[in-house]
Amino acid sequence: MPPLKSVKAFQMSEEINQLRSYYERQDTEELLEIAAKDLTEEARKVLNQVLDARGIGRHVAEQVQERVAKVRAADTRLNKLLGKPSVRLVAFLVDAIGCSFAAFLVLSPLLLISEKAHEIGVLTLWWLYMLFRDALPSQSIGKKILKLRVVGVESGAKCTWAQSLWRNLSHFCFFIDALFLLINRRMRLGDMIAGTMVVRSGLYSQDNQTKV
Repeated sequence: MPPLKSVKAFQMSEEINQLRSYYERQDTEELLEIAAKDLTEEARKVLNQVLDARGIGRHVAEQVQERVAKVRAADTRLNKLLGKPSVRLVAFLVDAIGCSFAAFLVLSPLLLISEKAHEIGVLTLWWLYMLFRDALPSQSIGKKILKLRVVGVESGAKCTWAQSLWRNLSHFCFFIDALFLLINRRMRLGDMIAGTMVVRSGLYSQDNQTKV
């Protein structure tokens, strides 16, 4: 019976050969992507040998790995900064329901004229608030309570009146809007059109001018 060390050495040799064969079947771009991942010492050694054989210096792989690490760190930071969909939904409901009650009470004198005038007034005031609420100096009521704020993706500055209008017009297709929020880095359709994102106020004050 062969010694245990010999068996382990043989198995290790077979694994290295299989790994080398796998790496050699990949194109250079795929190998550089693999180099950016966390690998075992032996796997990285074999990968470097394959890259060296293709004339790709080890420093290139290290640069790719460093760049990917920075991107991952930025994504992690961004995900922490962005408002969660569930919290954003609650803020929306607070705005929508709160504005309805406020508009009903503020415009109640119109009931002395006619119920129709009151209904039109409430609906008009509700839409004006819902469309432009994200550009208000102190944020919307819902976002202020939930500690959220809308900012420009490129500038990192406070949402403008035009951006607020464009991002909230998408409420007319609410379900499509919500679907985009779930599949695209928490940016709903309105955010993509207006170039905005919703961030957590407390964290954003420390990371001002953050870009996606």
